Amino acid sequence: MAEPAIAVAVLAAGSSQRFGARDKLAQSLHGAALGEHAVRAIPRDDFAKAWVIASQAGHLCEPAWRANGLEVAVNNAAHAGMGTSLALAAALAGEAGCAGLLIALADMPFVPRRHFRSLRARFAQGAPIAVSATHDARMPPAIFDAAHFGDLQRARGDQGARALLHQGVVVPCPAQWLIDIDTPAALEQAERSPPK
Repeated sequence: MAEPAIAVAVLAAGSSQRFGARDKLAQSLHGAALGEHAVRAIPRDDFAKAWVIASQAGHLCEPAWRANGLEVAVNNAAHAGMGTSLALAAALAGEAGCAGLLIALADMPFVPRRHFRSLRARFAQGAPIAVSATHDARMPPAIFDAAHFGDLQRARGDQGARALLHQGVVVPCPAQWLIDIDTPAALEQAERSPPK
């Protein structure tokens, strides 16, 4: 039996208010733009469809996103919070007839390829939601089956899919993998860390 078609969406439309005036995803980390790292780690051949959800077309990272096999989908409502990007991703996955959707964040540069594959494997074993976790914290990347696309499309504000994450089957991983870059200080700290 063929495995179900799974989509992946990398959310890259945040306002990055804590980062200041600079475009966070365009900042250099280990010789590449921050916004390129998550996309490069995704095992693209494992997913039937793949998108980066951006706030506008023409981002500095767009050539790298496309070179890694991801389409760019523009979220014209990005100013209203992450929930709108989740909603767009779920709508795209539903329109494509996918059985599941993996959500990743463009500002999480240290998630390795093997963890994306672990999430997909746990989903294939029957978990309707498979979520990354370290200690008691549950967060993306996470994968949702199509039964939850409606819930994702109703996500609002910056809370996104938090309630759904608490329903998920945990795929544990080291805290280092789930670091997100929200401030210049966090970027400086990440630059001092060895690349994954």
